[in-house]
Amino acid sequence: MTLTPHDHEVLNHLSGIDMRYHHGRNNYEIGAHRKALSLSIAGRFSMIAPVLIRPLYGITQRAALTHLNSLVGLGYLSVFHTHRAIDNRLYVLTRDGAAYASELIQYPIPFRSQSSPSLQVNHNTIAHDLMNAYVLLRGVNRVNRNGEPNPLWSGFVTEREFARLYPSHLVRTVDGLVREVNEKAGFAALELENSFKSRALRKTILEKYAYALKSGCYDKVFLFSQQRKIFDDARRLHDDIFEAERHAQTQSKKGVSLTLSDIERLERDLIFRTVFCDELQHTFYP
Repeated sequence: MTLTPHDHEVLNHLSGIDMRYHHGRNNYEIGAHRKALSLSIAGRFSMIAPVLIRPLYGITQRAALTHLNSLVGLGYLSVFHTHRAIDNRLYVLTRDGAAYASELIQYPIPFRSQSSPSLQVNHNTIAHDLMNAYVLLRGVNRVNRNGEPNPLWSGFVTEREFARLYPSHLVRTVDGLVREVNEKAGFAALELENSFKSRALRKTILEKYAYALKSGCYDKVFLFSQQRKIFDDARRLHDDIFEAERHAQTQSKKGVSLTLSDIERLERDLIFRTVFCDELQHTFYP
């Protein structure tokens, strides 16, 4: 699946949005920077919560709640309570907030008026979506031990943004795209694996990865998780599927879905990243 020149412009724009936190030289700048980034986060991820901004702004839970509640007071956010979020609450954009955030990121943010703010999110995926947002934001705001910038990627495209660029059912809607920090600055898909999957589902996902890699949607796939056991299970199933597909091809059996070149590409470009495993476990499953 190839993108149009316009789609390429959109992709480059989205991955170029500055989602880093710049602290500011005084209280006014600090407040302005936090307001802009928080609304950008809420707009791009359809939600925001204290767990996402505490590490970014280096503030306490109380300060994070005060900041987000101030945006509620300004009419930019609405809040609702849910046990599915680690903070037991989520904040979503209001109509005015969506309009303001759209101006900030120079990209339209869909807003659909609902009778309750809780209807603006999928409650079944709240835990996954918060962890995914956490990883994407941590990767671009990562620093070394000396406090100097050391990002894993320079920018990203969110799941919702990716789905608008690649609407085909043949392309799996990944949890995000990240622009790598290197000379080529290519794109990698980012997937958050927070649960075990069946062999059949793993096989379907691998087939869609293979299609997307061949089609040039991205150059590799980064897998993140809060549990190394989930990675171990995924690797086991991948190896089993690859072995079965190779055997089927040597026997000239029908129904082979992955070619040898697909398997080689997947083995090379599916990368399990453990960098945030312990941090995710500690933050979201204390």
